[in-house]
Amino acid sequence: MELLVKDILNMPIMKNHRIVAGYNGINNTVTYPSVFDGVEVGQDYRPFDVKNNFFITSFINNEPSYILKAVKAFVEAEVSGLCIIDMHINDIPQNVKDFCDAKNFPVIFLDEKIPYSHLLSAILQKRVALEDTKLLERQIDDLRVHKLSEKETKYTLDNLNANFLNKCVVFYALKRNVDESTDEHDLFSIASIFNPVINAFTCEYHEGILYIHSFDEQISDEEMERIRGRFDELMPNSTIGISRVHDIFDLGLGVKEALTCVQSETKNKVVHYQDLGTARLLIELEDHPAIDAFYEEIMGPILKNKQLFATVKALMENEMDYKKASKSMKVHENTIRYRVGKIKELINYGSSEIDFLETLSIAYKIYKLKENK
Repeated sequence: MELLVKDILNMPIMKNHRIVAGYNGINNTVTYPSVFDGVEVGQDYRPFDVKNNFFITSFINNEPSYILKAVKAFVEAEVSGLCIIDMHINDIPQNVKDFCDAKNFPVIFLDEKIPYSHLLSAILQKRVALEDTKLLERQIDDLRVHKLSEKETKYTLDNLNANFLNKCVVFYALKRNVDESTDEHDLFSIASIFNPVINAFTCEYHEGILYIHSFDEQISDEEMERIRGRFDELMPNSTIGISRVHDIFDLGLGVKEALTCVQSETKNKVVHYQDLGTARLLIELEDHPAIDAFYEEIMGPILKNKQLFATVKALMENEMDYKKASKSMKVHENTIRYRVGKIKELINYGSSEIDFLETLSIAYKIYKLKENK
């Protein structure tokens, strides 16, 4: 898990930022924040080894030619982006904007009231938090795929929360619009403020929020509704997956169920694992050789053709409605029918249209499970 420019833009301290150029570079990787001010930039100026650094400046020297030279030097050094505190300037020349747009080099303006030290500290804290998140993800993934012994499982559970009780239910929320670069709350902030309960645990997990609620015997409907309400408050544009109740030592299965709910292609905002239908059976048989053989036979040929796979995805996401699928792909409905004919030529699906639809649906569900895994 890498720190990206867009992760910095999502931090509360960057709430009032303005991107004036290079928007397509918000996925650039950031290693460290750095400061650039009062440096004389001549024709032969080369910054130190600052690849993937994110620079902060106020451009004390705000001559247009100086700004262009500096930005060109940053791009040549593969700097990830530039944040300008609007103390001396509140925009950059158009030729600089054009250059930054062409090079996918993001330039961001920020309120002059924010000290450099606060911004540097916030970025470093975010970087450390991402490293912690990466470690937590690995630990939870190990639980989810049953890689741990009983002793290792207990150690991992204690590491997550030594106050876990006997039973648990797992919630997983994923934002529906993953292309949004910013939101009112970034995931790190949500994880930090979500949970005031001593016997629960919250963290960022695979671009979403994982919430583990433990209890002694049973959880009330009122408590379930309170947790759902908290997600509605902090992540209103999200899909929420909810596992069955499990023994705490089966937490990994609960995590798998909650993730499967979110990946199930349902249009519902809240998805309970027990309502998933055939996906429940597939998750239980996920590692069975027959499942793998079926998957390779059906999805193997389709995955080799990006266009056909995109068509399958559009159909699955639109309830096998050809008209809706064609709209989502911005092609004619007959194009969808033509591609479906090609798919039928590639796979063995039985003898009827119902057989074909069932085969394609189950194969795609297995694909989503494997992608999730």
